[in-house]
Amino acid sequence: MASFVQDFQIIRETPLLIGDGAPAGDREEREIPFNMHDIQTNQPCILHFEVRGLVVATENPVVEINNRKVGEIDRFHLRSKGSDGENHFWLHQSLIVPASRVINGRNTLEITAPGWRDSNTSDRYDDFQIRNIVIFYRTHLAAQTISA
Repeated sequence: MASFVQDFQIIRETPLLIGDGAPAGDREEREIPFNMHDIQTNQPCILHFEVRGLVVATENPVVEINNRKVGEIDRFHLRSKGSDGENHFWLHQSLIVPASRVINGRNTLEITAPGWRDSNTSDRYDDFQIRNIVIFYRTHLAAQTISA
């Protein structure tokens, strides 16, 4: 008897800055390439990550895989007005990635920088960080079971 195996791929562990503070050319959107193998493309995946510093945005950052939207990163408001405590907390979020968004081989995760209320030509985005980006998926590999 065979059963299917769940697997995961670490896309990025270290913090990635998104927004005005990012390198020139990467401020509006950050792209993170990653490879997947033996994935069942007819099954959804789970994209998990940690975010901090997303505190003054007027819109949710859009998350795409291979130029197709898979969801948005939720803005969060934990603090009372005037405190910057949210900038120091890493908050976990997950998105269900619809079937067929991720392919076997090279994929690209894209995250947009969100605008904010006091946006101007030199400070257009609410800078935030994302880390520990992991995608969980079902593989084509069958688990071997041992019969007694």
